Amino acid sequence: MNTEGRIDQPEREPSAPDGQMTWMKRLSSVPGVIWYSSASALFGYISFFLLLSALPVYFTHLGYQAAQIGLIVGSTYAINFLAYFLTAMVTDRWGGRTYMMVSALALALTPLIFEGTQNFWVFIVASVWQGLTMSAFATAVTAYVGQKAPADRRGTIMALFGVFPNLAQAAAPPLGILVGARLGYPLLFDLSAASAIIAALIVFILPRHRIVSAHFSLRTWVRGVQRLAQPGLVQFVLGVCRGVTIAFLPVYMLRGGVGNPGLFFTWQIGAIVLLRPVSGLLSDRYGRLALVLPSLLFMAGGIAILAFPASYLTLTLSGIIFGIAVSVLVPTVLAWTFDVSSADQRGLASGIYNTLYDLGRAGSAFGFGFVIVTSGYPSMFLLVSAIPILTIVVLVFWQMFSHRTNNLLTVQPVSTGEVESQTATAQVVEQPGR
Repeated sequence: MNTEGRIDQPEREPSAPDGQMTWMKRLSSVPGVIWYSSASALFGYISFFLLLSALPVYFTHLGYQAAQIGLIVGSTYAINFLAYFLTAMVTDRWGGRTYMMVSALALALTPLIFEGTQNFWVFIVASVWQGLTMSAFATAVTAYVGQKAPADRRGTIMALFGVFPNLAQAAAPPLGILVGARLGYPLLFDLSAASAIIAALIVFILPRHRIVSAHFSLRTWVRGVQRLAQPGLVQFVLGVCRGVTIAFLPVYMLRGGVGNPGLFFTWQIGAIVLLRPVSGLLSDRYGRLALVLPSLLFMAGGIAILAFPASYLTLTLSGIIFGIAVSVLVPTVLAWTFDVSSADQRGLASGIYNTLYDLGRAGSAFGFGFVIVTSGYPSMFLLVSAIPILTIVVLVFWQMFSHRTNNLLTVQPVSTGEVESQTATAQVVEQPGR
């Protein structure tokens, strides 16, 4: 634990030859605050994802059409950038523990709003509130973990941390759909609220983490945003593809006779468990793009399969292939984001990371709902599958013709790189939870 006045630098273990530190050894050395933060993230994301895939089905039962559902779901991400940048300023300047607690408790109000109305415009307001509060919580907890992660194990720790939100995203949607259909939506809304409250209680255990930056200005923020261009592009595409599966896949599968479309997310659990630990270790060893490029290809394939007639076979194949892509991309892009950000801008990096993800999800929910109306679901899925392929082309040419960035296909230890050497002096104070 750092004491007041000390420079905040990631603690590094004695260097070891490649392959000597196994993933299990790295796992055993993870600080306790990472585990607590991850557990809090798990319950916060469960609260969010219990509703996210069940709500389109709920709205369908209420008689809303695809375009209306797209507008409601898209509203969840419409102005989240406000929460992201406010959270970034607060966490980079003063730390994020209290902010995490307040945002988790505010998130608990969302399902209660959904439970008390069937009005379209109130649904819009509730979706906006859900997006704002979840965005604040996700940005704060991610920045907290990013600040605590040692540079030489960042990929591994981000992979570990990413397991918990992704498990929530894989397990909560089918559970939410099942609970809503079998036990009723009031119980589903209550479970969502309870999960958010548990997330807030876990945050109370965390030590207070305060950062006082010597160079907190618009200019440093602009430079920080510029560094995030490449991982930000991948994150935006990931948001687009996941937004389509969340907003439209459940309704498409139900109309095709598939009883529980939430199984699409369940198939991702196996991929997360099997690939997430390995992906973090491999990205630390071989570089981020070495994993990003093939993962984008898998993502395109997983979406393209959905263009075939809806069935349990297409749902299963798509879920597994798409799950492989997500399992690798999420921790790798998150580690890449923190690689190219300075140590006193973890909140900004987390805010940009989440903003681009939600812009992708909002854009897909808003835009592709109208594509469905004019061309149908299969054409929409084929159109979306082309986006990761185009992204691969852009990244390859970006690397070929970039003269200002290192080739990320090779390992560039961040702790000795240009970004860390230019980091402004920051003081970190850790205090017991108050």
